[in-house]
Formats: sequence, structure tokens, C-alpha cells
Amino acid sequence: MKLDRRTFLAGSSALAILPYTRFAMAAGARTNPIIALDADIGNLDPGNRVGTTEGNIIRAVCQTLVRFEPGKTSWTNDAAKEIKQISDTEFDFELNPGQMFTGGFGEMTADDVKFTYDRYINGDKNGKKLAYADDLEALKSVEVTGKYTGKLVLKHPSAALWLIGICDASGAILSKKAAEQLGDKIATTLVGSGPMVLKEWRPKEQFVLAANPDYKGPYKAHFEEITGKIIPEHKTAFLSYQAKELDFTAFDADQLATAKGLPDTKVIDIPGIDYTWIGINVVKGDLADIKVRQAIRWAIDVDAIIQGAYSGATSRAKTLLAPGLLGNWADAPLYTRDIAKARRCWPRPARPG
Repeated sequence: MKLDRRTFLAGSSALAILPYTRFAMAAGARTNPIIALDADIGNLDPGNRVGTTEGNIIRAVCQTLVRFEPGKTSWTNDAAKEIKQISDTEFDFELNPGQMFTGGFGEMTADDVKFTYDRYINGDKNGKKLAYADDLEALKSVEVTGKYTGKLVLKHPSAALWLIGICDASGAILSKKAAEQLGDKIATTLVGSGPMVLKEWRPKEQFVLAANPDYKGPYKAHFEEITGKIIPEHKTAFLSYQAKELDFTAFDADQLATAKGLPDTKVIDIPGIDYTWIGINVVKGDLADIKVRQAIRWAIDVDAIIQGAYSGATSRAKTLLAPGLLGNWADAPLYTRDIAKARRCWPRPARPG
């Protein structure tokens, strides 16, 4: 079962663990590195993408008006030359001229920005809501005021519009001409104006990203090519890395000591903003009783789970919003296991078994 933040919002959390993402990178990596990914491309339509793999490819191939600065949650201009806040709900934007879409689809204009965002507001060509439409839920309309200029009009003030929408893969600017010409093939063909192009894709095997020679933006490609090998299991990928078949891979927490001991290897430790949790149905059965849920919270030994499942190599979350994200509750309490409190919370005698 695939769970994303939308699925989670339907339930509640009795447990949150903030995982780290760990990568092993070969020192002196080539100009055409080979990396391991645990999932293949599913859908290259930014508004209907399936997972992290597509999101990373979309961000490499497409431009957004503004994008996150590397490793930060602050942002800077990308396709936009300037964005000016007119009021709490109005923003004027101006594009950099000369930003060209690949495949001969011409220069990016404000019409492309409007087309891209209108899909989140109005749905696809058949009126069907995009899977990630809620990322731009606050956006009311986009007005074109010139070839390179336009206005974003919001329904209400929203920091989330920028944090999870415009700066991320949902904000990837599509070519109106290409999308209308490709139709349903937009799911398997990605036309962008970013630093990379999708040169090759062999489903369930690999894809190749290559530097875009016509890219005019501020974020030049660091590599001539990047080959992504689809290897679902981290342990298998880590063995391939140790055999020098890969230049970059994620690995499991219990492999951390081995990774740190490898020669010519740099271990990258990135605090995650994702989480692992226990989801509880709060409206049906015994779990609808808040006392039952409180008893479960006090009974769970989160520290033991971190030690057993992650070899102690990850941190514990206080809340669902990680440090560094808007809305993080830095002073939120941590609950340690207390069986006595769990028994006092339980509303009825324990059932046999």
C-alpha cells in the first residue's frame, strides 16, 4: 500500500519517527555517474506523478518560477526574473526571456505558466482533477499581462503554496504547445526547459539524464550524464556499490558502519522531513475512544522501535512537521513508554489474549 501525505490526513498519528536519508558516494565521481534508485518512473506528468523518482527527474528537466535553494527551505528565482508581492493574495511575475523548451517547442512565455497552473485549478483536458491539485489549492487564477509577465491571484494568503507547490515538482512549468500535442503521452514524455533532458528511459531497467545544451537558467548541470539504475532493494544496491558498479546509492540504517568504513567513500547524512507513523481510525470501533488511543500511545516504546528497526541510526520526531519547516512545534512533548499510565487510560478490562 502506497501512503502519501494525502492518505495520512484521513487518519491520525500515534507515533512519528523522523528518518534520515543516508547515501554513499564514491570520491572523485565521474562526469557521468551511475546511481541507484529504488523505484522506476511511473508518470512524468508533474500533476499526476507517483513518487520521488519522478519528482527528482521533473525538477531536473523542468524549471519552476522559483525553486528551493540547495539543502534549504528558502527559495530563489528560477524561470522568474522577478516576483513582486502586490498584496497578501496577489503576486506579479516576470519571466526571463530566451528560456527554450526542448524538442523544438519554442520559448517559455506567460501563456505556458498560465496553462501549467490552470491544470491544477480546472483539471486536465477532460476536467479530471490532478492527483497533486491540492498542492496549489490556494491559487485562484493566473492572469497573463504580457509575453513574459503575469499575475498570480490567491484565494487566501498561503505559505504552503510556495513550500509544497510552486517550488516543488508541482510547480514545473510545462510547454502548452507540447502538452496539447502529446495528449496522454505527457505521462511518458517530459518536455522541459531545465538543466537536464531525459535522454533515455528503459522501463524497469534504467533512465539517462543528459545536460541540456540550450539551458539558459541559473542552475547549470553538474554532470554530462546521470544514469539511474532501478534497484528496488537498498541492500542489493549497496552490494553493487561495493563492487564499484555504482557511484551513488542510498543504504539502510544497519549498513551505516560498513559504509563509513569503505575506502574512497563519502557518507552523506541528510535529516529527513518525512516520517514513519502508526495511523489510527478515530471514528470506528474501540479506536474511536480517545482513552484507547491514549493507552496505545503510552504503551508504545518508540525508542526500542528506532533501535530495532533503524539500528538506532535515526532521530525521533516530536511532531509531523520537521525542524526547519514552517509550523514546526519545537517545544512539543516527547512521550516515553509508561505501562502504568497505559493501564490507567484503558477504559475496560483487557480482553483475553
